[in-house]
Amino acid sequence: MTSSPALPLTELVPTAAALDVGESCVFLGSGISRRAGRSTIGRALTVRTGAGDNLALHRAVAAAGPGDVLVVSCPGPPVGLAGEVICTALLARGVRGLVTDSGVRDHDALVELGFPVWSAEIVPRGTTKHEPGEVGGSVEMSGSVVRTGDVVLADSDGVVCVPAADWTHVRERAVAKERKESDWLDELRQGTRLEALTRLL
Repeated sequence: MTSSPALPLTELVPTAAALDVGESCVFLGSGISRRAGRSTIGRALTVRTGAGDNLALHRAVAAAGPGDVLVVSCPGPPVGLAGEVICTALLARGVRGLVTDSGVRDHDALVELGFPVWSAEIVPRGTTKHEPGEVGGSVEMSGSVVRTGDVVLADSDGVVCVPAADWTHVRERAVAKERKESDWLDELRQGTRLEALTRLL
């Protein structure tokens, strides 16, 4: 399994801005929270594991490359799908983050490592390593479909995925929105009333 084609993913835009301007963007739900690291952007490399099993995640570590963000769907009760060892291996391979609807463990070590991680839970329970699962393709998470090659944006508000074909358009509109709001903030600090800017009242 190889990584998706390279995209110019050098400009991180806020997840909120992307959702505001991109109809095709999907939010992976408020149940998936940042556990470690800073905001990140990268290409999705999707992983579907067996219930409580992380063998497919180990296969994804071997397949991942610089610029990827692993998006891992694991059915069943949350487990400690990844911890310090896996995240250190991902960091060494130039991977930009890990997102999962299951759990992670070794939380203190992950915070110290600084590798970007978003998960539904922090769980010390370990995993089995029997089911091959699937690396690549697509996964469903929080009712949304994420495909390998989608652009993943992740920050303190959560995780948003953008179809690769739409990324340039979404990025341009999100950047324009951020510039407009920056101008508004300058004017608000100088005493301009909000309704004069929004024209909503």
